[in-house]
Amino acid sequence: MTTMEKFLVKEANSGEEGTSPLLTINCNTDGGARNNGKPNAIASIGVVIMNGEDKIEISEYLGPKIYKNGIGITVTNNIAEYIAVIRCLETLNKMELGGADPKTHRIIISVDSMLVYEQTNGRWKINDGILKLLNMETQRLKEELIKKNCCLTVKYVPREFNSEADRLVNLGFSNKNLVKFSL
Repeated sequence: MTTMEKFLVKEANSGEEGTSPLLTINCNTDGGARNNGKPNAIASIGVVIMNGEDKIEISEYLGPKIYKNGIGITVTNNIAEYIAVIRCLETLNKMELGGADPKTHRIIISVDSMLVYEQTNGRWKINDGILKLLNMETQRLKEELIKKNCCLTVKYVPREFNSEADRLVNLGFSNKNLVKFSL
């Protein structure tokens, strides 16, 4: 049984008959860039999605560039942080979440980037064009989950409380199995 199937079985078996409990899924995301801001920068992301004891882990090496219309854009730490949130939201959207009952799932995404936290919650202005595009994709994916009757929160956590996602970022740097990211 895959981890995704375990998530769904756990959800199907939770709650009493005739009730619709609010099921919580906790997520941690992190992105990192080595040589940040330099032409030789490389990036990696880590995502942890937890439903009780069941866990999905994503570790991806992004390499030195992301792509928009076939044009390579040098990665930065902020770009990697956004891509980690996007990967998390994409994974959640592939899961069979939601339902007819209002707010059947509570999803909490914890990030250790104050910039991504403030921008995804609409409190900070976005000046960088690439970050604007990444934020737009983040908002689109968040909206998909909300339409599925999910209650979604993005919250800030200090780096020391994001160690599992950080471990996956470092694993991505070690493995260097390139995953091409395009806008």
